[in-house]
Amino acid sequence: MLIEGGGKVVTREKIRKRLWPNDTIVDFDHSINVAIGILRRTFGDSADHPQYIETLARRGYRLIVPVEWQESTADISKVDLQTSAPLPANRSGGLTGKRISGYRVLEVLGGGGMGVVYRAEDLKLARPVALKFLPEEVAEQKAAIPRFEREAQTASALNHPNICTIYGIEEYQGKPFIVMELLEGEALSTRLAQSHGPLGLTTVLEIAIQVCSGLQAAHAKGIIHRDVKPANIFLTKDGSAKILDFGLAKLASPEEEQLATTEDTSLPLSRNSQESAQQSSLHLPSLTASGTALGTFAYMSPEQIRKEKLGCCTDLFSFGLVLFEMATGRRAFPGESIEVVHEAILQQIPPSARVLNSAVPRRLNTIICKALEKDQVRRYQSAAEMRKDLLQVQKELHPGVHSARSWLGIAAAILVLFTGAALYWRFQNRITLSSSDTLVLADMNNQTGDAALGDGMNLALQVALQQTPYLSLLGGDKVHETLRRLQLSADTRITPEVAVQVCRKTNSRAVISASIGDAGNRFQISLSAIDCQSGKTIKQVVQEATTREDIVRSLGLSAFQLRAELGESRDSVRRFNQPLDRATSSSPDALQFLALGTLQRDY
Repeated sequence: MLIEGGGKVVTREKIRKRLWPNDTIVDFDHSINVAIGILRRTFGDSADHPQYIETLARRGYRLIVPVEWQESTADISKVDLQTSAPLPANRSGGLTGKRISGYRVLEVLGGGGMGVVYRAEDLKLARPVALKFLPEEVAEQKAAIPRFEREAQTASALNHPNICTIYGIEEYQGKPFIVMELLEGEALSTRLAQSHGPLGLTTVLEIAIQVCSGLQAAHAKGIIHRDVKPANIFLTKDGSAKILDFGLAKLASPEEEQLATTEDTSLPLSRNSQESAQQSSLHLPSLTASGTALGTFAYMSPEQIRKEKLGCCTDLFSFGLVLFEMATGRRAFPGESIEVVHEAILQQIPPSARVLNSAVPRRLNTIICKALEKDQVRRYQSAAEMRKDLLQVQKELHPGVHSARSWLGIAAAILVLFTGAALYWRFQNRITLSSSDTLVLADMNNQTGDAALGDGMNLALQVALQQTPYLSLLGGDKVHETLRRLQLSADTRITPEVAVQVCRKTNSRAVISASIGDAGNRFQISLSAIDCQSGKTIKQVVQEATTREDIVRSLGLSAFQLRAELGESRDSVRRFNQPLDRATSSSPDALQFLALGTLQRDY
């Protein structure tokens, strides 16, 4: 719609009518904000200083860059998902939906100076991967492909949790592509752009220590990255930091070739290979294309600018610049042109990080200063040395955590005395279910005041528990029949107390009771299994949902965990576990309407 607008304002009302016609019930204001946020992150844009999408307060949005239309290279509507397709001449994602070798291409993840990266599915191993293709201008160079393969083989020698993994190199229509680990998360450059200031010290140290660990592994193999920058540090959703683009790195060698200067925000490489691959690539020029991206020049070392011999210290200077930016929220050497930035890197002393951010500890400021020494001799000589100093800062930042470790030995000795007795008591008192046991599901105890989190969530929980053949829920007809036998009305609410009565009357084994309540700015979901005979809670699991839209997913996780707690085997739990927000809907409102419709049908 922004493109169709041709630079004119696209109002929020127009967006609403286009996407949600016929008075659709949806929080479209929030949805529009989320959609615009995704577009901005994709472009690396900022709402405060827009380069692509401008916000007009309370009115709408407009595209502030010119649009050039080009004809598509393929008719996507006629794509045969099982057939191969020619490689696209551009980076518009023309392979989406195609089958390439043993992979099915799903969508474009990004593109840069070194090609296009796609999300794909490995059809043999049934796992998600990323596929990276060389751009036409590089692939057509006579010696590009063999150099590309040898350099990628060198990078594959790096098998480390803080380096993105490369699975293999394959060829399609005479052109190579790299099969890589698919990462979920965001680049450090994105995190810095969104923070509009320094990152928290705990986050800075966690990222820095992990990056140093990855660089240490690479340097131990004689591999210099040469392009350490925020765009090449990826922060995964599980909290890991991974160094990207080691496939574009260069082995330490007597002479350096053309410098790496291309900004590439795509997902790259690494993994196990032969040591001989390193030796065969010692004097190969880099495949990195030259360019003028200021972002890369801003993280170059003095010796890179002077085109001198490079060593491990080069990466540590570049990472010192990254560390400075994380700690202060600004670059150490800002400038409006490449020449200005180069001159500053060669001649100027950056301001103290501690002056720019008083929260920076003195020891961390010392580490940054040492990493940014222009003389390589005075700089850190190894990533291991720098990592050791960062760990010391982390220890000083959280002294309670580290001092507590000194008590672990004493605590462990005390715990050993009770372990045997505790295990014996647990063995004697454990209650697990068998596949022949029947469960009674009590109605959801909705403590939030949100009417949509009642019957709809009860229906969703029923779906979650019925995924597995291990558990058997008492049918609705049987429940209503039992209520009649208990002389209760058919519309009696199935509270845990009523459910226990039904459970005993039908010789069932346990009651599943669920509740949703407010926990500050979160939602707390609790599932309990109650023994029918004793009325005691035998198992309980608790999950938290950060947003209303996350409740269904968290409810499914709770059911998944409870199934395991009740004795279902790990293999069974894994096999029969479709995420609940996919098996039903992620919308509590949609589930509530479904529950109401089901109720109307039954009566």
